[in-house]
Amino acid sequence: MHRLAVQIVKKIQSPSFSLHSSYFHRHQPILLHYASWGYFSTHSGYTPHVTQLPTEELALGYKPRIAGRKYLPGSCLGGFPEYLPGPKDGDSLPMAYKATKPQEFDIKGWSRICRDLIDAELSVYGAILFRNLPVNNMDDFRSFIQGLDYKFFEHGVTGYRTQLGANVYTASDDPPEVTMEPHNEVSYSPVFPKKVIMFCVREPDPFCGGETVLLRNKDLTDLLDPELTRKLEEKKIRYQAFLPSKDAKLELQKSWQDRFWVEDPQEVEKILTTNGWSFSWDEDKNLRYWYIHSPVMHHPVTGEKMWFNQVTSYNASYFRALPLYENVDLPDDHFPFHSYYGDGSDIEPHVLQHIRAAMWSCAMGFRWRTSDVAVLDNSQVLHGRMGWTGERTLVTTLTDE
Repeated sequence: MHRLAVQIVKKIQSPSFSLHSSYFHRHQPILLHYASWGYFSTHSGYTPHVTQLPTEELALGYKPRIAGRKYLPGSCLGGFPEYLPGPKDGDSLPMAYKATKPQEFDIKGWSRICRDLIDAELSVYGAILFRNLPVNNMDDFRSFIQGLDYKFFEHGVTGYRTQLGANVYTASDDPPEVTMEPHNEVSYSPVFPKKVIMFCVREPDPFCGGETVLLRNKDLTDLLDPELTRKLEEKKIRYQAFLPSKDAKLELQKSWQDRFWVEDPQEVEKILTTNGWSFSWDEDKNLRYWYIHSPVMHHPVTGEKMWFNQVTSYNASYFRALPLYENVDLPDDHFPFHSYYGDGSDIEPHVLQHIRAAMWSCAMGFRWRTSDVAVLDNSQVLHGRMGWTGERTLVTTLTDE
């Protein structure tokens, strides 16, 4: 039986327990889930469809350097851990499962099984990894996510990635040498995806980087200076984007046509207005748009107040650390994004560094295997990426529920 289910059963069996308690109601979906799968059956010989992967199956096998790492914003300014740790024994980030008999069901059958497990457990763990599913290529992955039957996130502001069709995108178009800061997807916007689903088309070579980085929003919230959090809650964050027209031929960054995948400015304005952004066009038809947003949110299921923003990864200091902008002199508001306090004043460098150091101090990484599928609760878990050499292919889809 799964160890969380065991813990819940032991709690329920204690003399002081009441079925009317909030504990029971909070964990009732998990109990029902495991009961439906036969975990509480007294019949001998029952084999569940998945088993939990041991921690060593996700181990990195080496120590990826964090402090002083090239193309990682803030890594040379102090406060960063020396290395990225792997998964810890006793910590279920991510909660990882292996299909015991992958050919027992077709892809649609596995979609239904995984959907049940995701609905029961994702709000508890924040991230679930599935290994050994019969999902072997892009077509299989498209069938798998269709079978999950979640509404896809399609509002148009989905970051720097390439459309691959049928709601699948490249995980990121950043160069492989770049180590991406942990972030919650589209947390700079009032409209953001609820789940991030990743598929490993080709795993990176051993010891060559490419690990996905995870950390819990709650852990980061607890580690941050409360006075800093209070100040940002008071002032809020202004996210401002700059996107040139493709006619401007500014090769350093994507045009608004490439970012929004449309050619008509009115279509862009419709997307921005729908999502609550203010905007302006200059005389060369370059676009600036901005939104003032809270740095925190309350999780839609757990109700916990948590740090939820992209104040560092959408700051000009992030872009200045990337290879594309080496030896390039641009004002802050000419980078793809820049973050200010809500009143338009600059956020102090020491504030950004404190946040970055806290993020990496909470972070861990795991190694992918080809055909792995990971599902993240975008409201609970930040994700990033270690830079790599060699081959690595990851794709993603985003859901609106």
